[in-house]
Amino acid sequence: MNTHDKAGLRAQLRASRAVLDDSFMRQAGSQLARTVLGWMATSCGLTPSDGLVTSDGLAASDGGEPTPVAGAHGGPAVCAFLSAGSEPPTSELLESLDAAGYRVFVPVCEPNFQLSWVRWSPGAVLVPSSLAPVMEPVGERRRFVELGSVQAVLVPALAVDATGARLGQGGGYYDRFLANSGAPAVAAVVYEREFLTAGAVPIDSLDVRVDYAITPSAVHAAQHG
Repeated sequence: MNTHDKAGLRAQLRASRAVLDDSFMRQAGSQLARTVLGWMATSCGLTPSDGLVTSDGLAASDGGEPTPVAGAHGGPAVCAFLSAGSEPPTSELLESLDAAGYRVFVPVCEPNFQLSWVRWSPGAVLVPSSLAPVMEPVGERRRFVELGSVQAVLVPALAVDATGARLGQGGGYYDRFLANSGAPAVAAVVYEREFLTAGAVPIDSLDVRVDYAITPSAVHAAQHG
């Protein structure tokens, strides 16, 4: 794999995101919240039955409203991320997950490109990371194995192809985490046009494929193998 392939694709995708306007991003954020909540409420073991589930189909299957889960303190956990810049907005999604009763955790960057996790809730105090250009919540830092029952891990990406190959920003935090997490269902969040055909995302031995690609309007199961 030529590393220039990744650099060129990253530059192209970042340029494409740079022109997105606020109205488009607000709509994408609302759609994303509905799609993820519907997926988690209606899919058995977080495995879509046909590999492609639209937000409309999910809403119809459960009467149009996500189904709340067990209580906020002892219920299932979801690991997600605080979107930044032109990433698919996750603020409405995080609020919806919290309101539905999921325990929401977001990542904090640690030395040596490691991640720990902090419980998030609306109004959480955020501070700039000392290690990466992102905002992070203030709170107790936990290892992934300390989070309890994790339903899904939602990670950022610049693109994902149909095989689950993920193109990140290049820091390597998430690939290192995913390589050892044993997470039950990992989904990369991208815009529609960033879900690409099989083989479109360069991948090397350090890259970890995801199980799903989630766009604001659909959930795609990766075609591994």
